[in-house]
Amino acid sequence: MIDFNDTIAAIATPLGRAGIGVVRVSGEQALSMACSLCPNLNGSTIEPRRVLFTPFKNPSNGDLIDEGCFIYFKAPQSYTGEHVVELQCHSNPFILNQILSHLQALGARLATAGEFTKRAFYNGKMDLSSAESVIDLIDANNQNAHQVALSHIQGRLFEKIQGIRKQLMTVLEQVEGSIDFPDEVEPINKSDTLQKLETCRELLAAIIKQKDFGEWVKSGVKVVIVGRPNVGKSSLFNQLVGKDRSIVTSTPGTTRDYIETDIQLESHLIRLIDTAGIRESEDHIEQLGIEKIKELMSGAHIVLWVLDHSEPFTQEDEQVMGVVKNHPALILLKNKSDLPSRLNLENRFLENLTVNLSIKNDEGLGDLKLAITQTIQSHLKELDLDLLCNQRQLACIESVLSSLNSFVDGLKQDALEDDVLAIDLKNCILKCGEITGDEVSEEVLDGVFSRFCVGK
Repeated sequence: MIDFNDTIAAIATPLGRAGIGVVRVSGEQALSMACSLCPNLNGSTIEPRRVLFTPFKNPSNGDLIDEGCFIYFKAPQSYTGEHVVELQCHSNPFILNQILSHLQALGARLATAGEFTKRAFYNGKMDLSSAESVIDLIDANNQNAHQVALSHIQGRLFEKIQGIRKQLMTVLEQVEGSIDFPDEVEPINKSDTLQKLETCRELLAAIIKQKDFGEWVKSGVKVVIVGRPNVGKSSLFNQLVGKDRSIVTSTPGTTRDYIETDIQLESHLIRLIDTAGIRESEDHIEQLGIEKIKELMSGAHIVLWVLDHSEPFTQEDEQVMGVVKNHPALILLKNKSDLPSRLNLENRFLENLTVNLSIKNDEGLGDLKLAITQTIQSHLKELDLDLLCNQRQLACIESVLSSLNSFVDGLKQDALEDDVLAIDLKNCILKCGEITGDEVSEEVLDGVFSRFCVGK
């Protein structure tokens, strides 16, 4: 446990002009320092968790800085587990920095990035996975990401990993007991141990299996619009976005580069990408754009292939088909479906979702949104938001499963001595501890909390 002897302070709200700004102070001297700016308050009589309206004054000359609210949280019933004071004033950077400067003059140190949450972790107010999710909650830009962050803050991932860790520690005690006291401790019960560990392996494997969906939830589902030139891709993009972002003309090849933006579709964040038309071209810039489309396709979660319902399948459509035909989440869009059909796909793509559109007449957009939503839900139907991890946690979990598999294989085959088997178990326990924070280096912690802003 690190001993935080000093008192820290920082502006806890984004710098800018708004109704309320907050300066947060944490540490042994938080109350006395904050009261120095509020001469009408007596620190010895302030009741915790009460909101007090007070003037904030320059401690050296008594000049008025602002008026606002003073809230005291007595240790350990506070965010950091220390004495905490929040000073709420008008959100003017000049006012906030005055208050912060006076606190520094009184002896407070400017907090480093994430130091309030880091102190909360060290003081046992939250585990490391919960602490990491504070920044995820702040950054969440869709309902699913919000739910993942809340789940982890509430300790659901911690409970699952801690359960595995305790199970492994029990097995390790049995293994080490048989090593240290061979005459007193019975050899490990292989059948019983394997049965216990199989549950652990299944949970770890389930977490790893969901790693590809982390990007879907946190960064958005990548939906790429493709098709030959002048079939309505940019018009469709503009309709989905709700405003004109792509240039729309009757000239093929107008879109040379791709355009992307975020939209919300029910609970899902969509990263929508409009691309250049795919066709044979001698134009170097257009060729580069087409190569970029192929690169985008490889990372796309869903592909929308726009076809012209009123025209025959062309050579350029054939070229597009060669790029998209093997994508696992391909949706066909037949634009100009209000006109007589001349499009013949010759029974190809019968298993793919198909939506009839008339972009010009604003028809079929609801059906398209439903098709996109159904495609997302079909991929995420087995998703357990409680098990979604960040990259650091996932690396630890993969290491745990690898060492655990090694232990299980050795135990099944009687191929290794108990002391060698114990090494695998110790690595499992160590990596689980890196997720929960029970066993983690200062270097790892610095990396985790460096993602935070100052004041959180």
